[in-house]
Amino acid sequence: MSDLAAHPHAPGVVPLLLARDVLYATRLDARIREASKAARSLDDVLRALVRDAATKSGRLPEATFHDKVAAEIGARGKEDFDAFVVRPTKTAMPGDSLGACFELGEASYDIVYAGLDVAATRDARRVVGFDSNGPTSKASSKAGVRATDTVVSIEDVLDAATPITVEVERDRKMVKIAFEPKSRVRRGPSFRRRAGLSDDACRKLALRK
Repeated sequence: MSDLAAHPHAPGVVPLLLARDVLYATRLDARIREASKAARSLDDVLRALVRDAATKSGRLPEATFHDKVAAEIGARGKEDFDAFVVRPTKTAMPGDSLGACFELGEASYDIVYAGLDVAATRDARRVVGFDSNGPTSKASSKAGVRATDTVVSIEDVLDAATPITVEVERDRKMVKIAFEPKSRVRRGPSFRRRAGLSDDACRKLALRK
């Protein structure tokens, strides 16, 4: 993870880091609920960290987080942290990670990817994190975004089906480019509500009290 974090503007780095963090947090929350028989959750660990931070100056060391997790579920917390965050491996999520109301299945996902770092590009007014093979550069054969463009405006990435418009200054001319921020489709795990369960039924099945 440290290698990726050192290059936040490289194509695809930020979404990958966020995905790893979300998977780890989901697994950790399920572990804590299971160990405490639904009496505690990841929220309790985070609240304890906030209290510690309020009474101490400076940033809390990473070890503080691991110590609090270990107090809840033992060594499994650090093992999951290494598997999801530090040295990621292809680790399957337990089917009950989101509680008894949801079941694990498989679905198709659009890989939403602009081919550049949208936020950094907007702030710098130049192309940041440019991928010459990404969807941005392939917007058209004549007017795709180029790494040397001066960026006047760029829209946020909403979803793979919503075209993004970029306005750039090139050769003393204003050029507008529209493209779909989608690179490919992949199959992967997906959680969905179990068929036939109402909101009230889900509340009763929820692990969180």
